[in-house]
Amino acid sequence: MALTARTDMHAFLFAVKGKPEHPIEGFVAASEKAGRYLLHGMKKHTLDIVKEFEAYVLSDLGGMESPLDLCS
Repeated sequence: MALTARTDMHAFLFAVKGKPEHPIEGFVAASEKAGRYLLHGMKKHTLDIVKEFEAYVLSDLGGMESPLDLCS
């Protein structure tokens, strides 16, 4: 919210666990306008997007390498 207030930038952030044993719950942080886009533009609630993203991360679909792995 401070980013939006100071710079008029709009953003959303998804954070999910990378390992099933981690106890942290996934979350989304979004400016008001970005949150409306997710709901009306993508036609999904933010918590549904977080759950889908977490399922993707935990499944390691496609054996994709992390960008950090490519740098080493």
